[in-house]
Amino acid sequence: MDIMPWPYNELLAKEKDVLNFYVSGHPLKPFEDEIRGFADTSLRSDALESLKDGSSITVGGLITTIKMHVQRDGKPMLF
Repeated sequence: MDIMPWPYNELLAKEKDVLNFYVSGHPLKPFEDEIRGFADTSLRSDALESLKDGSSITVGGLITTIKMHVQRDGKPMLF
């Protein structure tokens, strides 16, 4: 009996659901070159240590959870 493997994104999603981390790869791997193209720093500790307080940086990442909050003035804010 031949069983088709899961598509890559589905495999990663199932790994994340079951193990809470990725084993076979990362969902941002196909975008690695693009992220490196616009990011101006890394989140490695040695890269962050060299930044001055208040520096503005650009990084790439994956949003996994959104929490909606309404400010006192009624404006929405997301975390």
